[in-house]
Amino acid sequence: VGGWSQFPHKFDVYYWKVFKGREADPFEQLKQIKDMVSKSGIKLIGPDYGCGQVQNIDLINTFGEDRVSQFFHTGMRSDGVRARWEGKTRKWHLARNKVLTDTFESIKRAQITFPRFEECGELFDHILAESMEYRVESNTMRYVNSKPDDGLHALAYAMLAGELLIRGDFSGNGNSRMTSQSGVELGTGLGGYDHLDEEEFPVDDSFYTDEYYAA
Repeated sequence: VGGWSQFPHKFDVYYWKVFKGREADPFEQLKQIKDMVSKSGIKLIGPDYGCGQVQNIDLINTFGEDRVSQFFHTGMRSDGVRARWEGKTRKWHLARNKVLTDTFESIKRAQITFPRFEECGELFDHILAESMEYRVESNTMRYVNSKPDDGLHALAYAMLAGELLIRGDFSGNGNSRMTSQSGVELGTGLGGYDHLDEEEFPVDDSFYTDEYYAA
C-alpha cells in the first residue's frame, strides 16, 4: 500500500505483506484485502491480471470497476509507451521492461520511501531478486529472477495505480511521471504470478540513456 506524497518525486510505501501458510488461501487473501481497502481509504487497487482473474472480479464486484485497475505484464514492446488499455478484458497491458526500469530508477533516485529497514527485509529480497540478463543470440537484455519477486511487482503496480489516479492515463513517453502535484493518492499493488513475456531491450546506445537506465 502506498501513495504519491509529491508526484512524481516522492512515493511512500506505508504497508506491505506476503501472504503465507493458511493466509495464502485466496479467500483469506480477499477477506484481508477488502478489509484493508475499506479501512485505509485506498482509492484504487492495482492487481495482477495473470493468475488472479477470479479474485479480481470479486474485488470489482465489491468496490466497483472504477476502483480496480488490472495490470498485466505482456510481450508488448514499449515504443515509448508503458501501458495500453484493453477494454474487452478491462486491463492495462504493460511493457514489462520499461515499467520495471521506471521502478528501479525511482529507487536509485531515492524517490521511494519505505518503512524501517527492520520491517522490510523480505520486501527488499524480492526487489533484489531481479536482475538483467543478456541474450547473445538476439543482442537483447531482459529482466529475470531466480527467487520470488512478487514484492517488486506489487510496488510497481502500486506506483502505477497512484499515477493513474493523478494523471488519468499513462500517456507520454519514457518515465512519464513529469507533472508535479501534491497530495497523497493512495493505491495498492497486488503482486502474484508474473507473466513471462518476450519483451526485451535491444543493446544499443539508447539503452544506456537516462530514460532506459536500469538497476
